Amino acid sequence: EQGQRDDLEVLAAAQAAADDQLCGIYLKTLSMQSADEAARAPIHQLFHHRLGARYTEFYAGKTFALPGGALRWEELLERRWRINGFSYKGTLGEAIERARTLLNPAQAGWSVIGHGDAHNGNVFLTPEGLVYFDPAFSGRHHPLLDLAKPMFHNVFAAWMYHPQEEAARRQIEWHDDGQTITVEHNQRRLSKLRLMFSESKMRRVVDPLITALQARENQPRKHYITLLSAAMLCCPLLTMNLADRVRFPAPIGLLGLCWVVQVGMELETSW
Repeated sequence: EQGQRDDLEVLAAAQAAADDQLCGIYLKTLSMQSADEAARAPIHQLFHHRLGARYTEFYAGKTFALPGGALRWEELLERRWRINGFSYKGTLGEAIERARTLLNPAQAGWSVIGHGDAHNGNVFLTPEGLVYFDPAFSGRHHPLLDLAKPMFHNVFAAWMYHPQEEAARRQIEWHDDGQTITVEHNQRRLSKLRLMFSESKMRRVVDPLITALQARENQPRKHYITLLSAAMLCCPLLTMNLADRVRFPAPIGLLGLCWVVQVGMELETSW
C-alpha cells in the first residue's frame, strides 16, 4: 500500500486461497448452537462486551474534540449524519442501541469454528500462504461475527493504524446545524490492496456463506448484512478511543466517527 513492495499479485493469490479455505471450514463446521453455548463464546469480548464498560470509559459524559470545535458525546448521539453527499437513517445513538440488541451474546443460532480476530494484524504471509496467529478469541460462534474484524480493519482502517500519516493527506470539513452533522472528506476510494481484500472476502466468503444460511433460515440478505454491519460498527468505535487526541488528531477522530456511521448505519436511499 505504501509502495515499498511490488507483490500484490502474490498476496492476492494467497488471499484467494485462504478465503476459499476459510469458506470451506465455515460450511464444514456450520451447526446450530444453543443460547447458553453462544453466550460463552470468547468473541463477544470484541463486540457486545465492548459496548458496555469500554464504551462508557471512552465516551460517556466526555467532550469529543472536532476540527475547530467540540461536542459533548451525548450531543453527537442525537445527530443525524450526511457524509460526502449521502444521508444516513436515524441517529448515531440509535445505531449503537441497535447494535447492542443485535449482538446480544445469548442467542441460539448457526455457528462455525472461527479465529474470531482474523484481521491482517494477526496474519503472516509465508511462502506456503497466509497463516493466522493469536487465536485469543477463537471458538464456536456466529460466522458473521468471525468476518467483522477482517472486513473492517483490512479494508477501511488505514487511518486507525497510521493516524498521523492519514491526517497529513486527508482533507475534512464539517458543519453541525443542531440536527445533522454534514461532513465532506477526501477518503472516497480504496487502494488497490484494500479493494483486493474486500472483493476476495465478499466473493469467496461472505456471499456463499449468506447463501448457505439463507438455505437453512429463509431470511432475506438484508438480515445478514444488518448483523454484519452492527458488528463492524464496533471496530472503528471501540478498538481504540476516537476521543483520544494524543493518538488521533481531531480530523482523524472525526473520520473515525464517519466510518462508524458508514459501516453501521443504513443509507436513506439505495446506492
